[in-house]
Amino acid sequence: MVAARHILIAAMAVALWACAPAPRDGYRRADAPISSQAAVDLDRLAGTWTVVDGYAGAPLGVPGQALRIAVTDAGIAMTPAPGATRQLTRVAAGRFAAAGADPELWLLWADADYRIAVIGNPAGSLGFIMMREGAAGSGLRTAAREIFDWQGYDMARLVSVSP
Repeated sequence: MVAARHILIAAMAVALWACAPAPRDGYRRADAPISSQAAVDLDRLAGTWTVVDGYAGAPLGVPGQALRIAVTDAGIAMTPAPGATRQLTRVAAGRFAAAGADPELWLLWADADYRIAVIGNPAGSLGFIMMREGAAGSGLRTAAREIFDWQGYDMARLVSVSP
């Protein structure tokens, strides 16, 4: 009887451990699925954006930050305000890499009209949602946040600002 109770307690402990969330690697769960958007129109991605959701300690995409994206021969150039321009080479559909220690950037999702976009990376070292002026109130931000959450980002640590 005592041994059966110990086995039951051990089984319950294992079951609870299995339900625990996977550890986070940066701002996202390491076991969460992640994908980049396959069809990307760089010309439509170009322009001025405002980060409306992001992480305060991230190297890029700080909430409230303005970002300027320009198309280059190799990919894109991203200039945060304030900050230095980052040259990013297109390495695959929706995926960009920078020279040096900068993290890779993935376009996780953009709506059909490029009014809002979700940026992240598999390492989870950064993640943010950026929006064009005038896109607020369209319901797109809710959709972007749902995609961000599905891709494993820590929504409890996400900082939001008004666009």
